[in-house]
Amino acid sequence: MNNKTVAPAAKAKAAREKALEAAERAGLEPPDLEPLAADAMPRRRLARKADGTPTKKSQRNFTDADSHLMQLGGTYLQGYTCQVALDSDHQVILAVGVSDQPPDVEHLETMMQHIGTNAGEVPTVMTIDAGYWREDNVKVCADQGIDAYIATCRLPHG
Repeated sequence: MNNKTVAPAAKAKAAREKALEAAERAGLEPPDLEPLAADAMPRRRLARKADGTPTKKSQRNFTDADSHLMQLGGTYLQGYTCQVALDSDHQVILAVGVSDQPPDVEHLETMMQHIGTNAGEVPTVMTIDAGYWREDNVKVCADQGIDAYIATCRLPHG
């Protein structure tokens, strides 16, 4: 680990210990402070050569090194892509995800795992937008017994 990763890790460990001590002093159940797995959502990595050095086209934002350049229409945006799963019957958020990997299609399986973890089970029916359309995703849903309604394309408004 280099100095840039040691300091934040040490701060996070100290904050976790402080929160656990405060809960114990207050007579409360200790909170679940374990972070999600680093690979919980797909992530984009910088382009590198076989020896690990960045290629000439590799770019990094110096103020937010975890974000990435994403195409939005005809322009570019430095940022993230967010995913959300909702229960329309009860109007609650079941799962959220943030990634620097722009195509939504790669996030369906991970979001289904988050839904299962948070809600105790995956739904039997899902309505999913066109960004998730891929035959593999239809199979993933079918294998889990989910009746998935995935839009196959985006239609113009009006």
